[in-house]
Amino acid sequence: MIELRARDELGLTRLAGLEALHHFSFGQYQDAARGHWGALTTLNHNLLEPRTDMPPHPIDGVDILTIVRKGVIAHRVNMDAVDRTLAGEVQLLCPGRGIVHAQSNPGAKLAEFVEIRLRMETVPERVQRRVVKFPGRGHTGRLALLASGFSEDRPAMLLHSRARVFGARLPARGALDYILGRGRRAYVMTLGGSVEVNGQAVGPLEGAAIASEREIRIESRKFAEILLIDVR
Repeated sequence: MIELRARDELGLTRLAGLEALHHFSFGQYQDAARGHWGALTTLNHNLLEPRTDMPPHPIDGVDILTIVRKGVIAHRVNMDAVDRTLAGEVQLLCPGRGIVHAQSNPGAKLAEFVEIRLRMETVPERVQRRVVKFPGRGHTGRLALLASGFSEDRPAMLLHSRARVFGARLPARGALDYILGRGRRAYVMTLGGSVEVNGQAVGPLEGAAIASEREIRIESRKFAEILLIDVR
């Protein structure tokens, strides 16, 4: 089963300086049919204007991945010193027992970033943060494991649920294959370009919720970038 999450069906938030698309219920956008996909609870595509602050908000119980596509995103945890995530970087933030988190765009250009939240199965005592690079030209044509909750997947960033998050660049007329384990689900999001997932078209910023499929084949006619999230 593959359920397309078309762009015109996604949730939309517009606030001062912020435009966000929501693949799952978030903030003022609530859809009982799209509360989560296994451990995946949040998948937002955000555009944040220069010199714009997002309001601080409490976070607990989830790992947060921030994938910066353009510009820079600054993070403040519990009003401590600011960390910055730059274009092409992926930050994993684990809130430990709970934090107050604030994001902002301190730059002079529009910031574009994707935020993923995954429900934790175990909760560490301390806040944890790590940053890696999104796949570059040298990784075109294959899945790159960004974060995982499986010990055998080190040195990928550590998740606190049995999930895996991959990024990939597909060349024109490229293809990727992925085997989904028994009882597991996947979610594919197209960051740029368009792909076909088991023959079903998925356009820019759209998603495909996948269950009860043993094999996943992702094909591109032109260059594309994607996320693949494997959860239970």
